[in-house]
Amino acid sequence: MSNVYKKTVKQAAGRRALLEQLAEESNELAIASLKLIRAENLSNNPTPTNANEALANFHEELADVVMVLDSLGFIPLLKIVIDHNDNNPKWERWAKRIEAAREENDGSER
Repeated sequence: MSNVYKKTVKQAAGRRALLEQLAEESNELAIASLKLIRAENLSNNPTPTNANEALANFHEELADVVMVLDSLGFIPLLKIVIDHNDNNPKWERWAKRIEAAREENDGSER
């Protein structure tokens, strides 16, 4: 695909429009994630969509989010975030919440 399209979008769409598009695409990614849960039978809410279709849709929506991030000039930031992902303090907070929930469940089973 030609970069002329990318250049056109970056030049024509204003920052607000791109941020609105990011919100929309992020929402579509969230919906695709929920559909994937259902398609993989990870919930009690069945869907006629099979897991392969749901995963393909998830990939498409993820690509759309990345495309808008690129349009906004955030790809360098995304690369930094990915490179430093192991040091993200959220890992610790998330792990501590899991550990606390386990301890709470262990205490309630007694």
